[in-house]
Amino acid sequence: MANPKSARPLMVRLWAGRVDIPAVIAAAKAKGVSHFMIENASPNPGSQLPESLHAVKTQL
Repeated sequence: MANPKSARPLMVRLWAGRVDIPAVIAAAKAKGVSHFMIENASPNPGSQLPESLHAVKTQL
């Protein structure tokens, strides 16, 4: 599904969007969070989920 205001898809893999994921994770850990989940509700989870997992492994 595409955003009508841009050519970018609404659902993107982790680290491909605007959210500062490392800062979110750091803040969550500071509050005691120890487990995280990746949710993918895109129409293309078969390709995006492996990319998100790879990003997590290489960025954290």
